Amino acid sequence: MNQILEEVSKTKKNGASETTILADTNVLLRLGQDIDSLNKNGWRIAVTTSILLELRKKDQALYFYACANFEVINDHTEKVASEAAYIYTHQPDNLIIAAAKVNKLRLVSYDRVLLKIAAYQGVDACLPEQLIQSKHIIDRAQGGI
Repeated sequence: MNQILEEVSKTKKNGASETTILADTNVLLRLGQDIDSLNKNGWRIAVTTSILLELRKKDQALYFYACANFEVINDHTEKVASEAAYIYTHQPDNLIIAAAKVNKLRLVSYDRVLLKIAAYQGVDACLPEQLIQSKHIIDRAQGGI
């Protein structure tokens, strides 16, 4: 975890527009409030209502922090629900993948099965470490670090 946060703090923002990512519950729990450092490096954090429900059961303080600081996406809309019906995995993973797909967001998770299913569904999905690596590649291409 510390290595991830150190890498994030080394990443610099080159005035590029923020990219919204959908962070899974396991990422939020592992990074805690330190996930906010991603905001400072060009990523805007989004969570779904299903992720918030999971978070509320596991960490009340982090739940309130996420409600106050992250974009909340309703994953119980008709559009998301109809997309989720064709994603063959358990709830709420199917809703999370569908929300990422409908809203065209990159899904970030430590759950490799979730990432594989999301990729199969055409969702840009990665581990947090890959997110940081992609930021470095973009920065180098733009003449940054």
